[in-house]
Amino acid sequence: MESNFSNTEAILALAASDPNGFSPFVEHFQYPLFGFLGRMGFSQTDAEELAQEVFIKVWRYRASYLSDKSTVSTWLFTIARNTALDRLKKNRLRNPADDQSLPDVEEIAEDPLQQPEARLLQQQTQRQLTNAISQLSPDDRCVIALFYIDDLSSTQAACVMQCSTSAFKTRLSRARSKLKTILLAMDAIQ
Repeated sequence: MESNFSNTEAILALAASDPNGFSPFVEHFQYPLFGFLGRMGFSQTDAEELAQEVFIKVWRYRASYLSDKSTVSTWLFTIARNTALDRLKKNRLRNPADDQSLPDVEEIAEDPLQQPEARLLQQQTQRQLTNAISQLSPDDRCVIALFYIDDLSSTQAACVMQCSTSAFKTRLSRARSKLKTILLAMDAIQ
């Protein structure tokens, strides 16, 4: 995630007192952050709104970042996770019957060489997986998103989840098991 934008460059962007110096930071992390929030069950519009809220919090609390404790991306995703969980709780309290919202299905790149049937199957599989992930609890969605979608290591993801690495691995195993059960039940229905 930080290949073109090193942790050092991210720290320098955080240290900048000029908001314009912060823009490379936002540009680098905005799409991974949108993806993470989408996997947490937010629509594209809500994910963009939450991402803006997260970046404002990062800017406001940038002095509290401790480089010896975690990487910038881990710190950012921790703020994003906490902000997302707060929003999910607030939405659940406001609309208890509507606590599961389906995120928008990602557009699958058109491969001109791919047969229409294969493309349709790929899109159906993506929708089924998105629907299954949306049925997981917010914490389980977060575990799956951090490890598989955002490609964080178990150690980094454990920092975001504020647990030990072994506890994160246990949570990941349980989330995978629940996801498998949901997917098998979906196949049985069809």
